[in-house]
Amino acid sequence: MTHEFSLTQGLSASGKILGVALLLLTIYPFFSFPAVGTWLLLLAAIYLLLLFFVPCVWLLVLPVATVSLDLATYTGRFLFNELDLLFLVTIGFSLLSGHFDIELQHRKKGAFLIGAYCLVILFSYGAWSVFLSPPGSIESNPYYLPEYGYKVVKGTLWALLLTPFWINLIKQDRQRTINWLLIGQCTAALVLGVIILWERGTLGVILSGSAWYHVVNSLLDLASAYRTTGIFSDMHTGGEVIDGVVLLLLPITLYGLFQGEKRFLRVYSLAAFCSVAYCAMVGFTRATYMSFFLGCGAFMLLSLAYRWRSGFRLDSFPSLLMAGVFGTGVLAAYLSFSRGGSYALAAWIGLAVFALAGARLFGASRVLALIVWPVTAIAMIVIAVNAHFDSRWIDHSMDSAVVIGLVQLVFFLLTALLFVRLRKQSGFNQFLMLVLLVILPSVFAVALGGYKFNERMGTVSEDLNTRMTHWNNVIKSSGTGVVSRMLGNGSGSFPANFAYHFPEVVTAVGSFSIGNEAGNEYLKLGAGEDLAFGQRVAIKPSTLYTLSLSVRAEESAKLAVFVCERNLIFASNFQANCQSSSTRINPSGGKFVRVALEVNSSIAGQRGPLFRWPTIVYVKNFSKGVLVEIDDVVFSSGSENLLVNGEFAGGLDHWFFYNDFAHLPWHVKNIYVQSWYDNGWIGLALFLALGLSVLFVPFSRDCTSSLYVAFSTAVVAIAVFGLFGSPLDSARVSWMFFFYLFISLLRPKDSLTQTPHGAEK
Repeated sequence: MTHEFSLTQGLSASGKILGVALLLLTIYPFFSFPAVGTWLLLLAAIYLLLLFFVPCVWLLVLPVATVSLDLATYTGRFLFNELDLLFLVTIGFSLLSGHFDIELQHRKKGAFLIGAYCLVILFSYGAWSVFLSPPGSIESNPYYLPEYGYKVVKGTLWALLLTPFWINLIKQDRQRTINWLLIGQCTAALVLGVIILWERGTLGVILSGSAWYHVVNSLLDLASAYRTTGIFSDMHTGGEVIDGVVLLLLPITLYGLFQGEKRFLRVYSLAAFCSVAYCAMVGFTRATYMSFFLGCGAFMLLSLAYRWRSGFRLDSFPSLLMAGVFGTGVLAAYLSFSRGGSYALAAWIGLAVFALAGARLFGASRVLALIVWPVTAIAMIVIAVNAHFDSRWIDHSMDSAVVIGLVQLVFFLLTALLFVRLRKQSGFNQFLMLVLLVILPSVFAVALGGYKFNERMGTVSEDLNTRMTHWNNVIKSSGTGVVSRMLGNGSGSFPANFAYHFPEVVTAVGSFSIGNEAGNEYLKLGAGEDLAFGQRVAIKPSTLYTLSLSVRAEESAKLAVFVCERNLIFASNFQANCQSSSTRINPSGGKFVRVALEVNSSIAGQRGPLFRWPTIVYVKNFSKGVLVEIDDVVFSSGSENLLVNGEFAGGLDHWFFYNDFAHLPWHVKNIYVQSWYDNGWIGLALFLALGLSVLFVPFSRDCTSSLYVAFSTAVVAIAVFGLFGSPLDSARVSWMFFFYLFISLLRPKDSLTQTPHGAEK
């Protein structure tokens, strides 16, 4: 008789107690949460109630909240905030309601790897008090606090504790659960796309009713120096949060596109795929481009391998033909755009459309198809060649024109042949193939042929040398003992260790903390031209504002105030909408003196919130090595102080800091080096073992769903991107990444089945 080990049996009663305790610990800090605590508690109550009626709703709420709910720049609560509330309420509900269900009998190897990895993480984790008393208001840079380790490690813990909830739901109704996952991830992708449109100003152009060509110009403006960040507060010191989220959403949109149960889901997934493709394109990140296209390729190859292993007969000719079409499509699109501009690219798209149209005609009238094909092909190629010679931005040459014509002709011939072979497929499937065939090469062409990418490609060697130097310094800042080498320095320990070993870096990026004298709190603002310390406030345009504050300094110093429209970071050659004023501060003999600065807001805040970035007032210490102490800050255009907590009695609540250019002190910029640094050689080995295990899940005999192809693709995309970035230092990325890993390795046996037609049933 087989006895299965089930955690559910041991958690039936104790789980309810743990669930209630977790909910109480979670909601308590929000009774004193800045500005929106009451609203967040109401949101949590509604969400908890909704979970009782629709347990799958968390698969929609959590991904959407991940990309769209971030109030840290307003509240100052960077370590423990509204995202923690939603995740912990979800986990608390799963315990309380009995949905915390996981059987390990058939997944002993996966359970061992996950358990060992989590034990290594927790072994070197020091801020255990956070789990009983979540961090509230802080009084210094959060990156240097022990509690910062919680911010880094919580994504992994969330994923671990959400996995039993997923398994319980997948065992009860797998197709419904998969559909909720698909809808949630695709909705998150679409919401992120809207946020990026807002951030780039395109949403304002659309809402203002501008002409179509203005909308297109705004959409395809790739000369911008601005690097998109979404509203991820984690990117206030750079980082790769948005890149990681895009790469993790990508494979689920591809899965829905090819395996969606209903046509609606496939169309919805197509829209979501277009959204993440656009987000990747306008991010201007070289590693993201590479990872995105390799991720798409990995999904296709893993899907073919999965189908072959599952016994589906694969026709090698269409598969090779499809690969050839996509390959020549990428080349033709890139050459058309880079040597002929948008009109040549539009002509290339026309070739793809008419290749499909001719193939549809081929079944009804081969003679008509053979007439339409050459006429349209010649017309489109002529348009592309003329675009090359008409462009004012390209050096004209007959060689380039011939190359454009030839690659477009080869692409057209292969595409027409492909659609002829696929003419027995439904019109909807052919349409999806056409959209993919157009979107992927177009994104590649526009991204790699744009000004910003080519500008960044010119600095590859310099940037690589900078990274190599940084990684060398990261290693130097690590502990040298056997325990540190084998088990790491602890999650989140890097910024503080790096600052300790390289104090000159702290001087360069600035510093801040709350001081206290006889019960009076004040701000200690260190020198650092890259540090902007301020508050988001409502600014009226063309208004004279006064910033008055009490200051003291031991030496002569310079302090400046800025009124700006800004999101998270500025770029080196970006023209910010800012107005500023500065003043000299003389030594005050240890006493605070009152100073005032006037600044006119000019056009800042002139447009509505949907047409611009948030308005902010911040101060900078432009002194050389001089600490400036600040108290009783008032910012107003009359009698009302627009600032909250200007006397700093609430610590750093409502205040937030930004570093636009000096990002290296906060991020390792490599997930493998970061894994080694945080968790040592043992942790790195287990991390690699987890990733490789998930990568091979689609090849295992008991894998009966192509859903796991999507999860494996996510691992590939992050593995490639992680060579030059460390997105896993943000819980918004790490929870999704580890969730994919854990639910793949602990998948219920025979929980997912495949129909002969390849769709989940």
